[in-house]
Amino acid sequence: MISEANFVTAAFIDNERTNIEVLLKNDEETKVYPYILEYNPDNPICKELLEICSLDQIHENTWEKKKEEVKLFEDSIIRIAEKKGLLKTAIKTAKERIKESEKTAKHNIKEAERRNIAHSSSHHEEIVRLDKTEFLKKLKIDRKAEAEEYFNTIFEFLLTNKKEFIDRLFNFKLFLFEKSVVKNSTDEETKSNIRKAKTPLGAFKGFIKIWEESKKSTN
Repeated sequence: MISEANFVTAAFIDNERTNIEVLLKNDEETKVYPYILEYNPDNPICKELLEICSLDQIHENTWEKKKEEVKLFEDSIIRIAEKKGLLKTAIKTAKERIKESEKTAKHNIKEAERRNIAHSSSHHEEIVRLDKTEFLKKLKIDRKAEAEEYFNTIFEFLLTNKKEFIDRLFNFKLFLFEKSVVKNSTDEETKSNIRKAKTPLGAFKGFIKIWEESKKSTN
C-alpha cells in the first residue's frame, strides 16, 4: 500500500505521537491524499512506512510541520488584523495610552513636588507611612511570596502532565531551540530527543545535557 513510488511525506498528528498522517500520490500522480495510520511497528503497513521513512525522519517532519503551522497561523492573524483595520487601531490605542500615561506621570510628579514628596511610587508612599523596620519586613514577605509563586509555576510546568502544559510543549521546544547553546550544538541525537519529547521535563532534560556538554567544552 505504501511504497517509494507513491510516498510523499509522513508526520505525527497528535501530541502523544500515536497517529501518523501519511501523504500518498495516486497512480496517475495527479493528486495527493492523506492516509491516517496508527504508529505500531508490528503493523504490516506501519512496517512498510518505516522502511521508506525512518522514525527519526517522521519526528523531524512533525517538527517542521508544526513550525510551519505556527508561522501560517501568525501570518493569518496579522492579515485579518490588517484587513479589518485592527492593527492600525491597536497601534493608535497603544499610542494614546502611552500619551495618557505620560500625562498622568507628569501630573503625579507635579503633585509630588507640590507636597514635597520625593517619590510617588507605591513602595515609597508606604515608606512614608511605615517605619523602616515594618517596611523591610513587608517587602521581604512580598518578595518571598512572589518567588514561591514563580518557582511553583516552573515546577508544575515541568513535573505535571496537565493538558494545558502539554499543549504548550511545542512552544517550549521552540524556545529551547532558539537558545544559542542548542543552535550551535552538534549533538544531533539529543536535539532529536528534544523534538520527540512528550513532556516539558523530557525536553528540558535534553537541553540540560547539551548545556552541560557545552560547559565542559569551554572549560
